[in-house]
Amino acid sequence: SRVLEWVSPASFITQRTQSELESVQAGAFVKRDGAVSLRERLEDDGFTAWLEEDDGLWKVIVNDPDGNVVSRLLAEGYQASLR
Repeated sequence: SRVLEWVSPASFITQRTQSELESVQAGAFVKRDGAVSLRERLEDDGFTAWLEEDDGLWKVIVNDPDGNVVSRLLAEGYQASLR
């Protein structure tokens, strides 16, 4: 079965190193449905993604454990920006 929504892992970490602070924003949407759709596509392509709401925008965030997720996202045709 599919998880409907992820909570940012950063919410559960009190002390983080610089490398743990890095994640990539793959999109931002006014409507939650658009963000959910992008998150599902990312997960289907093998990425770990979750949603965060910030000032009325639904942001799709991708985990960047190895620091190479931007190049992988671009290779798959996605846009990305470091947070």
